[in-house]
Amino acid sequence: MKKVISILLALVLLAVPLAVYAAAEDDDTPDKVCCITPPGESYMFTLEPVEGYEYYVKEGDDFQFTVKAKEGYSLEFAVVYYYATNVLEGVADDDILQTPLEPDADGVYTIDRVTTDLTIVVSQVTEARQASLFANIRYIIHLILAVLGRLFGFNVDAIDG
Repeated sequence: MKKVISILLALVLLAVPLAVYAAAEDDDTPDKVCCITPPGESYMFTLEPVEGYEYYVKEGDDFQFTVKAKEGYSLEFAVVYYYATNVLEGVADDDILQTPLEPDADGVYTIDRVTTDLTIVVSQVTEARQASLFANIRYIIHLILAVLGRLFGFNVDAIDG
């Protein structure tokens, strides 16, 4: 059953850019279509385009998506970034130009003016209880620094960044 679903998904991924290209054939110069590759399926989070967006966009258009933690997981320390898919093979991960993203107030991530095929990565998703533990440790350290700040005359909030 998984093979059938994989084959159908592959066919859809191949058909969509062809359909977009065919729709643009009425013009003398068809728009270039860029493919957005999401992370593979995860048991920790979901990544979905915002309504009105697809994993294929015309060159120069924006792409918006959301990332949501699944039950038992937290995105508090998650890092969301993207890179150009056409990066040369054999390049070390550290050498790939990665562009970090921050969500807006509604939790929507935006990639502005897509000009090439992109791959999105979501890393450092943690278990909710682990994130809670880290948040508590960070809070305790902040309190200690606040007390030291009062004793030695520095503002801990100016350090927090």
